[in-house]
Amino acid sequence: MLKKLTQTIDPDALVQITDYKGGWRVKEECADEQGRLVVIRLRIEPTAAMPAGGLSSRVLRGIQVGQIASMLRELAEKYPSSMQSVLAMFKRPKRRQKWARTDDRFYAELACEYVRTQMTPEGRKKPVETLAKWRRVPVKLLRSQIHYARKNGFLSEVGQGKAGGELTDKAKRVLATTQEEAQKATT
Repeated sequence: MLKKLTQTIDPDALVQITDYKGGWRVKEECADEQGRLVVIRLRIEPTAAMPAGGLSSRVLRGIQVGQIASMLRELAEKYPSSMQSVLAMFKRPKRRQKWARTDDRFYAELACEYVRTQMTPEGRKKPVETLAKWRRVPVKLLRSQIHYARKNGFLSEVGQGKAGGELTDKAKRVLATTQEEAQKATT
């Protein structure tokens, strides 16, 4: 790693200039890409006369690129009143909207379908993968939904990482009320 002699930052232009021992100056120009600073241009030039041998691979490996973001954040936190625009750049992006919780009927029906899948020849060994294939959903999503069905009491607990489980009384009650509502709707 090369020794830094001086380092200056222009927060408005998003530029960092670093002079390294050995007579080299590195100018990094950055841009804000969705709340993240990325290097868009890198210029390496001698500070005075061309050093003997020119730009070597040792010098290139010793240059530390992309540290402007952490340095700007430190400066902005140290002097918040004078660096509001820089602080605004580091605000965390809005979190992704959480999914609305699916109703109890969904989890009860999922638990029932999962138990039935375990009874089929192809679902006996890998019920989650088989059910995901039948429902045409990603395995990861279905695994998460099965987890919530267990967590919310629609499917009995089994050892972590093990397939299996039975419908709970809660799931049976929800399914029974769903069937009763369906019968009332048809009459």
